[in-house]
Amino acid sequence: MKKYYIVLLSLLFLTNTYAQRNEVGISGGGMYYIGDLNPYYHFYFTRPHIGLYYRYNYKDYLSVRIFGNYGSVYAADSVLNYYPERNLHFKSPILEIGVVGEINYYKFRPGARSHTFTPYLFLGINWFYFNPKAKYQDEWINLQAMGTEGQGTTLYPERKPYSLNSFAIPMGIGIKIALSEHFICHLEWGMRRTFTDYLDDVSTTYPDPLILATQIDPIAPYLSDPNLLESIMS
Repeated sequence: MKKYYIVLLSLLFLTNTYAQRNEVGISGGGMYYIGDLNPYYHFYFTRPHIGLYYRYNYKDYLSVRIFGNYGSVYAADSVLNYYPERNLHFKSPILEIGVVGEINYYKFRPGARSHTFTPYLFLGINWFYFNPKAKYQDEWINLQAMGTEGQGTTLYPERKPYSLNSFAIPMGIGIKIALSEHFICHLEWGMRRTFTDYLDDVSTTYPDPLILATQIDPIAPYLSDPNLLESIMS
């Protein structure tokens, strides 16, 4: 399985604490993707995300956080110029819900007068929804329904339509600063190691375009290989 990552840079958490152990808050920042269409360049194609979370501070060095985030990812060969002859692009919404454990480097006690700053590590698991799309004649088309690698055709019976729901392992680093008794600020960078090859709708090989056109949709071959359309137009 190829490695695909969704990466979040959460620039700010604003938290309301109560009873020192419980926190609820909002988050915001940037989201980007590392995969076939962007294999190396972190922070490239960064798009905004927003989220909510609840944290339980179990011990001075240990917390558990339940979170939800919404954002989107995007990449294009024509922009990055990494593999321009392929000429693929995609965008996808990302909705994730998960839980992580946090290990603090220092003691951290929200609401106390001391121990108000610490770096931390986190690791957990999440569920996420995605739906890759590509632009065709000024309209964004759902790629999963187009079977762009021959899914659902008689010529490729082993290629099944992929699910738009998957799981990932969130992991990363951050810092926490207690600004007051009731508010805490966080800065966090985290990766999501996904368990799907199809976040960008790219996984195997180009199928027979005639099979796609006759068994799926007449525009499916051009979404699978945009160079076909350019060849016809030229």
